[in-house]
Amino acid sequence: MNTAVIKRRNLWLQVLWYILSIGGYSLYWYYATCKEMSQAKGRHDEVGLWTVLMCIPPLCLYSMYKQGELYEDFSDVAVDRWVIFLFWIFFPPAVWFVI
Repeated sequence: MNTAVIKRRNLWLQVLWYILSIGGYSLYWYYATCKEMSQAKGRHDEVGLWTVLMCIPPLCLYSMYKQGELYEDFSDVAVDRWVIFLFWIFFPPAVWFVI
């Protein structure tokens, strides 16, 4: 696993960018974190497509699940993909904290 591609992000700075961009930063964050995790695992996932799907309400559920799946494969911490998925549905800020 190549962790050199994973960028460490300041949570409070992310919140500030989210507020200043009126939510637009969240799409960038989603794309960037999925791409970094995918590259670190040596995979070539369709993170661009997943990011577009985040903008389509019924299909965003699939995209949320895929990010949870990617994080479960990447992380050494025992966080199940379904936990990430439920965080996305019930308390999205928790996803930023966990990932």
